[in-house]
Amino acid sequence: MEKKRQEFEIIKSKGQTKKEGNGNFYSGVLALSLSAVIVKIIGLVYKIPMLRLLGSEGMGYFNSAYEIYALLCVISTAGLPVAVSILVSEAEETGNIRKTKRIYRTAMTVFAILGTLGTLAMFIFNEALSSFIENPDAMPAIIAIAPSLLFVCVASAVRGYFQGRCQMAPTAISQLIEALGKLVLGIVFAKHALNSGYHLPMVAAFAIFGISLGTLVSAVY
Repeated sequence: MEKKRQEFEIIKSKGQTKKEGNGNFYSGVLALSLSAVIVKIIGLVYKIPMLRLLGSEGMGYFNSAYEIYALLCVISTAGLPVAVSILVSEAEETGNIRKTKRIYRTAMTVFAILGTLGTLAMFIFNEALSSFIENPDAMPAIIAIAPSLLFVCVASAVRGYFQGRCQMAPTAISQLIEALGKLVLGIVFAKHALNSGYHLPMVAAFAIFGISLGTLVSAVY
């Protein structure tokens, strides 16, 4: 009887743990959804002061650099965070902590290499890239946003790891940090550049450097 009672307690404990895990998962998904909505709103709000500070010409330099960054970012991270989260989730299900750590280390190494290569490509070939998009004055902005690629790749590896463990809050918070950093730092740097008398391509570079710092803070978090 005592043995059966102990087995029942173990099963009951596992059931409670599973329920708690499901509760944490659903609350995490809700937090992630709310974070995504807030990030979208911040992105819309961000464009208004930037347009006032940079004008249509400055926003042209800004957007040209950002489009190159976004393309390389997609190439570097497409599908990989999801793959990491699936692998981590499978390892967690079996309770194989060593495998989970190995997956995380491998993912971080791969993402860091991809991010570094992308960043170096934007640094080294900034002139060729600006000529390719027929906007030579966007060159300073391309250089300013280049580090973002490395920071985003590193953050993606960490986000994939936490999502695989059904912990969505770190991703939600890091996305908010990135968006707020882009908004606040971008505006502050753009105003500083204007007050310092820099020409418009450099002002756009200062503004877009806020994105680089925002992604850095997000990755560090």
